[in-house]
Amino acid sequence: MAKRKKRVAIRNPLYNHPLLGKGGAHRKSGKALRRRNKLALCKEWCDPMASGVMGSHYS
Repeated sequence: MAKRKKRVAIRNPLYNHPLLGKGGAHRKSGKALRRRNKLALCKEWCDPMASGVMGSHYS
């Protein structure tokens, strides 16, 4: 008589799938946020008209 194979419990294949860890809310990456802040700071320091701090002197 042949041995029976033990039946493996059926599991949810989507529960812990590695590709599903990438999902979630859509938002900018940390690198994009740092770059945006850096550009805003440069714009504020380099362009006095844009910040409005020295705008009255150039009008």
